[in-house]
Amino acid sequence: MKNNLSIITIAHNNLDELFETLDSIDMQSLKPYENILVLSSFSDKDKSLILNQYSKEFRKFYWDIDNSLFNAMNVGIRKSNGSFILFMNAGDVFSGPESLELADSNIRDKKCYSFKTLQVYKNISIIRENVPKKGFFGLGLEKNLPPHQGFFAPNEKRIFFNELLKVSADNDWMNNNINKYDIYYSQDILAKFKLGGQSTYPTLYIIYIKLRYEKFIRFIIECLKYIYSFFVSKKLYFITMAKLRNYKIIKE
Repeated sequence: MKNNLSIITIAHNNLDELFETLDSIDMQSLKPYENILVLSSFSDKDKSLILNQYSKEFRKFYWDIDNSLFNAMNVGIRKSNGSFILFMNAGDVFSGPESLELADSNIRDKKCYSFKTLQVYKNISIIRENVPKKGFFGLGLEKNLPPHQGFFAPNEKRIFFNELLKVSADNDWMNNNINKYDIYYSQDILAKFKLGGQSTYPTLYIIYIKLRYEKFIRFIIECLKYIYSFFVSKKLYFITMAKLRNYKIIKE
C-alpha cells in the first residue's frame, strides 16, 4: 500500500448491514491501514458476535460514544490515523475485491479523490456520477456532489462535519475538503449502496429537518420530491431522479 487509508464505518443497531460492509472490507485484496468502527445501540450479544467474527489487526472498535450520525463521523475522524479517510457506513460495500487496490493506485498527491458509485434498488443499478454539477428539474437549484462512498479526503484533522446541518453535513464536509485540497475525479466505480434511506427518499421528517436547519431552497426541493413520490412507485421515483441528473440506469 502506497498510502495509509483509514476506512471509517458508522452503524446504529443495524447488524445485517454492518456485516455486509465488514465482509466487503475483509474481502479486499489490499487491506486498509485501519478500519475505525463507531457503533451505537448494539446489544451485548451483538457486540460479542461482531467482535468474534470481525476482529482484525487493522480494526478498532468504539462503542456508544457518539450522540448522532455526524457526531459519530467526527469521532471517527478524531480516532483515525491514516493519511486519507473514506467513509463506508453500514450497508455500503465495495464494487469488487480490488476496489481498495484501485483507489490506492490513483492516490498520488495530497488532494481529494472521487470515484463513481452504484446506487442499487431491487433490479436496477444507477451509476452515480461523481463530477459535481447543478441541476434540478432544469432549474439549476441543486448542486450534485460526489458520493461519500467514493470520496477520499486528506486526513489532517482540520475539517469536520457541521453537526447542526443534520442532513446535508456530508455535502458541506466534502465541499470544504474540495475547496481546501482540490480534487481528482476518476471514471472508475469504487463502491455501491442501497437506495431507500433517509438521504435518498423523501419523508415528512426530512422535510421538517431541512426547513428547520437548512437553506429554504433545499426545503422546497424536498417538498417537490415528496409530492412526486405520492404518485409513483419507489422504483420509478429513483429512476426519475436518476434521469433528471443524467445518470446511467442499468436494469438486470
